[in-house]
Amino acid sequence: MNGTEAFLHYLSLFTQDQFTLMVLVSSIALAIFILGLVKFGGFDLKQKMMLIYTHIVLLIFPFVFILFDKACQQQIFACQGLKTYAFGIPTILISMLLLAIISGYLIVPLFYRNKNKSLIMDNTLLGKFIREKAKQLGWKQPSVYAFDAAKPFAFAFSQLKPSIFISVGMMELLTKKEIEAVMLHELWHTRSQSTLYKISAFASRLSPFAAFSGLENNLSKEEIDADEFAIRMQRTDKYLLSAKEKIGFF
Repeated sequence: MNGTEAFLHYLSLFTQDQFTLMVLVSSIALAIFILGLVKFGGFDLKQKMMLIYTHIVLLIFPFVFILFDKACQQQIFACQGLKTYAFGIPTILISMLLLAIISGYLIVPLFYRNKNKSLIMDNTLLGKFIREKAKQLGWKQPSVYAFDAAKPFAFAFSQLKPSIFISVGMMELLTKKEIEAVMLHELWHTRSQSTLYKISAFASRLSPFAAFSGLENNLSKEEIDADEFAIRMQRTDKYLLSAKEKIGFF
């Protein structure tokens, strides 16, 4: 049995009795309705993020439900009827989402901050520059790290402790002013909580309806806002544009 046949066989389990079919249809209908709220409800980005997670839970729910149901029928584990469905399934769903969020929100930043992966640059000219800008704005001062990689890239984390990472390849490719433009762009991200939004956008791809949500458009606006911030701080778009051009050719 190939993957498609296995999926169709699994899906057919919902048609074997009216109740499981009702669970499937109701859950998907509610998931689509919530995605409509994300698209047209006029919510801010944080509210959209929570709705996206609810949407994913609703899509996963019927499949976890059928697994519980079949496991109970086959006596794979002891079931206590309503108690199992009322507490067991939500616990599994919430645990799955929490694991995904914690991995993206906590474990990944800790991995990059590992001293064997990155070199802290707070006392360098670049580190002092970006920390001073944050101080002038009344923002939390981020730690600055050089990441040992030839590919030019930079990114920021806002969770736990604001941090900005720039690759060695980026610093070798760009001029001083271009690097400052990139770092100012990332400084904005430490303030805007965009890392969590990116995790949410990635999680939304678990849904076949993800493109309808428009969440990627919100993230594009975050990037535009970060660019505009860097331009305002430098009072010119010259260095940001030239940095993007060089990175694009790499």
